[in-house]
Amino acid sequence: MNFFQIDHRRAYNCEIMLSKVKIPLHELMDYVLALDESALDADHVEKLIKLS
Repeated sequence: MNFFQIDHRRAYNCEIMLSKVKIPLHELMDYVLALDESALDADHVEKLIKLS
């Protein structure tokens, strides 16, 4: 497993985006890792893409 260090501003922006998704982080991670298309709508996916 790889870990990356990000700067404070990027971390803060990620925190804001995750609060807008309104899905707990552990559930979001499960959905993404399982490639569960039914769990995330297009808006959620768009916000996640903006993170990368």
